[in-house]
Amino acid sequence: MANFKLHFAMLGLSLLSTSLWAQDSFKTQLEAMSLSDINRSEAALIAELKERTEVTYQPVQTSYYAISQAKRDSDKKNLVEHTLELINAKLSLMSRVNARKESPGYNDKAYVVLNNITVKSSTKHDFRKASAQGITLVKGELIKSDIFSGNVSFPLNYRTTYSEKENVYIQGVKPKADGSVDFDVKYDNHTYHVHGVVTISKNGWN
Repeated sequence: MANFKLHFAMLGLSLLSTSLWAQDSFKTQLEAMSLSDINRSEAALIAELKERTEVTYQPVQTSYYAISQAKRDSDKKNLVEHTLELINAKLSLMSRVNARKESPGYNDKAYVVLNNITVKSSTKHDFRKASAQGITLVKGELIKSDIFSGNVSFPLNYRTTYSEKENVYIQGVKPKADGSVDFDVKYDNHTYHVHGVVTISKNGWN
């Protein structure tokens, strides 16, 4: 994992980072990272921006096995510059999200509930009567929340996204027309298969 957690694609980033000093700091830290770490950070940012804005960014093509040092340096320079562009795109998104929270417009808010949850896995854990709390999001927002079960000591953490195109995604999966959704959650090196039914109320009504 990248040492300064550019994998915030599923974490978060302070709006204080819009300062010129922070931009220079990001660049310095990126330049100190390995090519593979920057690639992973770039990929995570692209995936998050795609889910939250529904804008597709293309990754920079790099070669891990380039013989020429000049080629390797050029690849890294291009990758750093592109990752900085993605950071700025995320900062811009966060600014829009904050503005919607302060003064929401039509359909800017959605109340999302995951109901009728069943959890299956190859482990001994049996998630009986699994449940999750409803959450309110604004367009462009991603929130992590938990699935609980009274007979299992740990929750399953999953993400809900309300995209800027007004689509809802649960763990990256868009619910079907009937509201049903199937997705996977990893915990302690095990994969849990979750099925549920999503209800969505625009403008945050519940």
